[in-house]
Amino acid sequence: MFSPNQSQKITTLIQDGLNLHQQNLFKQAQQVYEQVLKIDPNNFEALQLLGALSLQKEQFIEAYEFLLKALQLDQSQASCWMNMGIALKELKRFDEALSSYEKAIIIRPDYSEAYFNRGNLLKELKRYDEALPSYEKALSVKIDYIEAYNNYGITLKELKRFDESLVSFGKVLKLKPNHAEAYYNRAITFHELKYFDEAILDNLSAISLKPDFAKAYYNLANILKESKRFDEAILNYHRAIKIKNNFPEASFNLSLCNLLIGNFNDGWTGYESRWNVNALTVSKRVFTQPLWIGKECLNGKSILLYAEQGFGDVIQFCRYFKMVESLASKVILEVPKSLMELMKSLSKRVQVFELGETLPKFDYQCPMMSLPLAFKTQLHTIPSNIPYLSCSQKKLNYWKIKLSEHKKLRVGLVWSGGFRPNQPELWAENTRRNMPLEKFAIFKDLDVIFYSLQKGEPAESDLKIFQKQGWGGPNILDYVEELYDFSDTAAFVQNLDLVIAVDTSTAHLAGALGKPVWLLNRYDSCWRWLLEKDDSPWYPSLKIYRQIEIDNWDTVLKKMRGDLEKLLINK
Repeated sequence: MFSPNQSQKITTLIQDGLNLHQQNLFKQAQQVYEQVLKIDPNNFEALQLLGALSLQKEQFIEAYEFLLKALQLDQSQASCWMNMGIALKELKRFDEALSSYEKAIIIRPDYSEAYFNRGNLLKELKRYDEALPSYEKALSVKIDYIEAYNNYGITLKELKRFDESLVSFGKVLKLKPNHAEAYYNRAITFHELKYFDEAILDNLSAISLKPDFAKAYYNLANILKESKRFDEAILNYHRAIKIKNNFPEASFNLSLCNLLIGNFNDGWTGYESRWNVNALTVSKRVFTQPLWIGKECLNGKSILLYAEQGFGDVIQFCRYFKMVESLASKVILEVPKSLMELMKSLSKRVQVFELGETLPKFDYQCPMMSLPLAFKTQLHTIPSNIPYLSCSQKKLNYWKIKLSEHKKLRVGLVWSGGFRPNQPELWAENTRRNMPLEKFAIFKDLDVIFYSLQKGEPAESDLKIFQKQGWGGPNILDYVEELYDFSDTAAFVQNLDLVIAVDTSTAHLAGALGKPVWLLNRYDSCWRWLLEKDDSPWYPSLKIYRQIEIDNWDTVLKKMRGDLEKLLINK
């Protein structure tokens, strides 16, 4: 027990500490709370306040330890449980954090901040459906809870409930018209809806309220790029990078913009920033051997070239193999299994290893997509000695015999790049790139034999279902079950007259083989197809059919049908 004087002193110290704490005089407040603990080591208030203070100082282990001691003394205080939830969340102990928020809410059912924090954690865990009720409960308790409306809007956007998301951001801005984050978040929703003008205006509003808002400049640049206002996009990428020096996403997208407009000098250099972009699926390898990007002499040396991204990227950039081979004594390739046999056709000297195999010794290493930088590639120096890939005569003959009875124009079709469940960062782009199979119905009644070159689900199953149900389009012969790797596909393609494909590895393969390929290209074109051109310096046999409106494939396919009709006349 404490004497009346000691009790009074503790009360006074706690109040003094709170006053200092509220003035953000953290060091002085901490000293006062520690004085309390010298008198009373089990003082709940001092332990809880030191826990809260440690949270503000982002000292999360210390916060957890203070709050744990406090809760061992008294488990009836909702605020202590909520702060414990925050500490546990920062320590990535997510289940325990959720449990702490639940305990705070049980003690105090009207605790809007606890509902809000629970919603935030569920949102960060991408458990969006579960996050919504937490925000709704927070808002039912506190109807003017601005940050809850803002995060509720973000969650609705993630659930593709765009109209409701816009309403939520609108409520934020009604309550607080100068809320820069709400303008920025609403701009992202407008962007998702392809309301580019509205998205641009909201980003500009966010920037006017917060001139150092690097993310808003970056988002604005992305929208301007997608709107094909490239000079403005580049200017805003630079502004974002100037404000936030370490901003790899902005540097990477700036590089894509430069490559798209043909500014290869800045484009290839900036493209190296891809390694620092967390959302990208690039496989940077850690080697003891140094990276080679064109500076060191390779005479008498060996070098590893390795795949880092998609199949199409490997097919496009393996063209540099012979250039590297002319500089080095030995070149080793490391690629996914399905590309191994195809890559062996690059050279009699090539050594090809499957990704994951034990590699032989080498002196240098280079990811394939850094080779254009290594060789300082310009538009007029793109290596285009086509074909640079081939397949075995045995496989060629197999498909020659198999297709021999088909005397009409032979056309291969690819309408989807597939679905990659482990790469959510690509879903939006894949949706814009892929084309619904039913769009090919426009080719019905053409005197053409169509073949599916479509690998991957759900596209393969879609074709079977469509044709079984009598879909109203042309008959598409399907032999893809016999295509075990890319060398099989190459042999099949070599026996066709034409390939029509969306932007996929098969389009690259046909181009690398020198076969005619017509590319169905989305409105926001990939950088490698440049602007407005209907041909490609990468593949002389490739013709580009570009969307002139977002998601409008009908106009593209109408033009393509007309060109197919001309091809039939001239055949």
